[in-house]
Amino acid sequence: MENVTPFTPRRITIPADDGETISCLLARPQAEEPRPCVLFIHGGGWSSCSADYYLRHMQRITERGAVAASAEYRLKTDHNTLDVCIGDCAAIVRYLRRHAEELGILPHKLCVVGESAGGHLALCLASPRILPDETVRPDLVVNLNGVVDMTGVFRDRFFSAEELADCSDADAWLNRYRVEEAYSPLYRVGKGNSPALHIQGLRDPVVKPEETLRYHQALQEAGVPSELILLPDQSHAFILFDYDNPDETVCRILEMMCDKLADYEYLQ
Repeated sequence: MENVTPFTPRRITIPADDGETISCLLARPQAEEPRPCVLFIHGGGWSSCSADYYLRHMQRITERGAVAASAEYRLKTDHNTLDVCIGDCAAIVRYLRRHAEELGILPHKLCVVGESAGGHLALCLASPRILPDETVRPDLVVNLNGVVDMTGVFRDRFFSAEELADCSDADAWLNRYRVEEAYSPLYRVGKGNSPALHIQGLRDPVVKPEETLRYHQALQEAGVPSELILLPDQSHAFILFDYDNPDETVCRILEMMCDKLADYEYLQ
């Protein structure tokens, strides 16, 4: 997967639901007819990284015959809540579907791939109990060690340390828990969920494999197609280049994911 020529996807400007402007990167294969689309949502704890982290992944997707995209959602800050991150990703999916004809996309063949915090955002799109709007529902979600439970170590994404430590008011504690649960895909599974493919490292200290297994089982119990692949000796963010894994390992895992997407008829 060496870059012989620079891979330069175009950046599409998209209106967000609140009137602000967001964007996504998009690249097409050398084909005239509409093709499936694979949209990447980056991780980074909801507050770092960018769409550029998936340029090499996008290139491989186009080489295997699909349209590739990468979401540039607004990061979580003191002013931007998780609602903003989720809403931006929803707006990007909605845009890709509404403009499918001009972008050369098959509108009912849209796969969303999310890693870590990006996996959480992708799984929020996949749940009608979190986002009722059917136009933002992926036709397939690939969950790469995505966060499924916000009631544990990720509670601080909603509340300050002082609030979390305060147990003097039982009603306030329960109300905080309800907020955390409402944003947890694990507790928002239903029959309308998107089908899912989960790829999870068994040595992941951030998102425990048991959590991904529970989510996979919840989907199956709800009658939603779900497939789980466990990677021995892989930790968190195994799919990222220039991170913990050597390039050859990332390429091997990426190719395995692409082969699975070919089985689902998204790639050649």
